[in-house]
Amino acid sequence: MPTLWINGQDAHFPLDSFMKSCADVRGSRFLRLQIGMAHSHQAGWAPEEIYRFADSIVGNGVRLAMVAAPVGEGDEICAGYQSEAEIVRAELCYTRDGGEWLQREWKSSEALCDGVQVRADLPAGTVACFFNLIDAAGGLSSSPLDIIN
Repeated sequence: MPTLWINGQDAHFPLDSFMKSCADVRGSRFLRLQIGMAHSHQAGWAPEEIYRFADSIVGNGVRLAMVAAPVGEGDEICAGYQSEAEIVRAELCYTRDGGEWLQREWKSSEALCDGVQVRADLPAGTVACFFNLIDAAGGLSSSPLDIIN
């Protein structure tokens, strides 16, 4: 059974624990990580991706992109992806901060997509990162979090 996981920089669902929960679920996993997303019912119901995801499962809607886990290659990081919709923008979200997840400052930099893979320069000192891909309909899809040792 496909699942959609949504999170942000949330005190109640730290990203490292959240990702462990995602990894335990069998079936297709779609992610939407939005740094700074508020913790409330209204904020949790607001993303249009929820309704698009449901329509793609039970109707004829366009599926959200599925982004693989990032893999480092020297000073670059990349991830494969599959998308039925055109990807119009991509970013690498990263932090150089350690400690409590809620207190970490997140930044983003441009990433490049070639139709099957997203790639970006890995900023020096990065300790955790993920990719966000935005499609032509405005759908946000994320890779799993990569904690860099």
